[in-house]
Amino acid sequence: MTRNKAKLAWITNDSDRKTNFKKRKEGLLKKLSELGILCDVSGFAIIYGPDDKEPIVWPSNPIAEELLGRFQRIPEIDWCMKMMNQETYLKDRLAKLKEQLTKLIERTKRWR
Repeated sequence: MTRNKAKLAWITNDSDRKTNFKKRKEGLLKKLSELGILCDVSGFAIIYGPDDKEPIVWPSNPIAEELLGRFQRIPEIDWCMKMMNQETYLKDRLAKLKEQLTKLIERTKRWR
């Protein structure tokens, strides 16, 4: 069953907006936690709430500072080489699919 497209608009009712923010924040933190467990990666989140004096840091301030420091110590050339935008991702994916297709065609020619 498909979900309806979420309407992106300002929620005028204050209590509804706060409830929605709280639910989305909890969902985001749960997904981040699951991603860390399933993929064995480290991550952190800093969430600024409209009514909070301090930002919410997950999993904790020291861990987030350590991860951010580790990222900042990586030379720019190293992390730039691994970064992708949508265009480079699609070009890379297309090249891999073409390679798979040519291998498949070669295999089918051998069977004849």
